[in-house]
Amino acid sequence: MAGSSSSESSPKDEYRVEEVSPEGRYVRLKLGYFGFALHLDDERRYTGYDGIPETLSPDILSKADYFEEIDIFSFGLTLLQMLSKEAQNTS
Repeated sequence: MAGSSSSESSPKDEYRVEEVSPEGRYVRLKLGYFGFALHLDDERRYTGYDGIPETLSPDILSKADYFEEIDIFSFGLTLLQMLSKEAQNTS
């Protein structure tokens, strides 16, 4: 898995999985998204659309208001793709 990235994304929109250090039977991984970052305060909502469609939550795809909690959904989909070694089709 070291150095794998999304094949459908542009160079700035990569997920990189990097082997850091083996600890017994387990391997510690780092996951990073290099596409964009946005700081939200307690009063604002972001309703833009940015990212890789295969890992976006339904709230983003339907252009509804959302907060940073949707990152849990996106992380779950990313983790599913990593474990299954298959890209999830959202078409």
